[in-house]
Amino acid sequence: MNVHIFDSQYKNHLVKTLYSKELKTQHFRKILEKMNLYHCNTQSINGIQLILNSIQSPANFDHSNNIYSDDLLIEICLILEEMLNNKNFKIPQITTELGKFKEEDFYKMLEEQMYDMFATGQCPQGRSTRLKQLYEYMIELKKLYETPRLLILNHVKEQKILDLIYEFL
Repeated sequence: MNVHIFDSQYKNHLVKTLYSKELKTQHFRKILEKMNLYHCNTQSINGIQLILNSIQSPANFDHSNNIYSDDLLIEICLILEEMLNNKNFKIPQITTELGKFKEEDFYKMLEEQMYDMFATGQCPQGRSTRLKQLYEYMIELKKLYETPRLLILNHVKEQKILDLIYEFL
């Protein structure tokens, strides 16, 4: 995928440099440890290492979208940490069950994005575009977390409607 088709499409207004290089380094090293634990491929691990080695440098700055990839990655880390620390965080599954967020699922998604970035686009735009996709996904999960009662009610309503339809048939 040519990530340059997204140049200037995503004008960043939300993610800013708020966290220190030390904090980012600490979190990114934790990611590398977990990626090794979950046996992520070498290219994906190298992708995170590229970002870690370039914190707040031009190699991480996507000038066309005005964002550092390390700023996106730290935001992703902090959302993940919040979800993992909250034992009640649940997301609706496609089935009728409510499922718990799994750390392994996150690392599979991160592995895929970093593999693509490392293989096809290590430029600043390639780094930020891949992370932006994961960041947006994590933001959506966080929204689900922030409104769990509404989701559960909607889920229950949908199930009752399905039950009624099956009874009628």
